[in-house]
Amino acid sequence: MGAGLSSANLTYADLREANLLSAKLDSADLSNADLRDATLTGASLDNATLTGAFVSAFSRQGWNGPPPGWEVYNDQGRARLRRSDAPPSSPTPQ
Repeated sequence: MGAGLSSANLTYADLREANLLSAKLDSADLSNADLRDATLTGASLDNATLTGAFVSAFSRQGWNGPPPGWEVYNDQGRARLRRSDAPPSSPTPQ
């Protein structure tokens, strides 16, 4: 049985390589969390907030893509998540 983290505030959490197998992340706030190489197989992400979360471009363990309604985008060489209906990010001044 996975961890019960429904409605947890995990904003900016460093979850790199975390084992979130079957975790209950419904309505959790994962904004800007680092999920690179985390195991998300069977994790429930319904209504979770994933805005700006860092992800691996190709997740290695059981995650074939972002949850429905989310998309991976390139943010200065980093793979991040945003709502699929979000407007494109404006370029960052250099």
